Amino acid sequence: MFGALLRSPAARASARKRVILRLEDMEGRDQPSGPGPGDITAPPASDSGGSTTNQRPAILDFTCREISSGLFVITGRVQDESPGGLIVTLGGSTSAAGHSAVTRADGTFSITVRLRVDGSDIGWITATTVDAQGLVSDEVSQYVRPTPP
Repeated sequence: MFGALLRSPAARASARKRVILRLEDMEGRDQPSGPGPGDITAPPASDSGGSTTNQRPAILDFTCREISSGLFVITGRVQDESPGGLIVTLGGSTSAAGHSAVTRADGTFSITVRLRVDGSDIGWITATTVDAQGLVSDEVSQYVRPTPP
């Protein structure tokens, strides 16, 4: 009761307003166009040429190229419905494991890593990626043997 007394006149006036809804006959008004109930239409054409379900990403053209003693450029391309911005994670038996690269809009990636040339970094470099829907690619790999200076 005291709350109603403390409100401003404008607040009390707005509290007294009411809304009246009125139903009108829709006949004679514009009706929405498009398929009605029971109409059968063909699904929209897809320009992907295939299934609309998400496919696992794939890493293609994976290479590990030594450009100087122990310095490797690792490149490849991710094939996916949305390849840009995916993270490619390196693994394997070398010190490249744990490094990662982000794909460009076209799915390509490149990362440079330095491997030890004392013989302890001879082994496999692997790579995987996960797409936006959580599907994991197959692992790709390449054997590397860093050359001493």
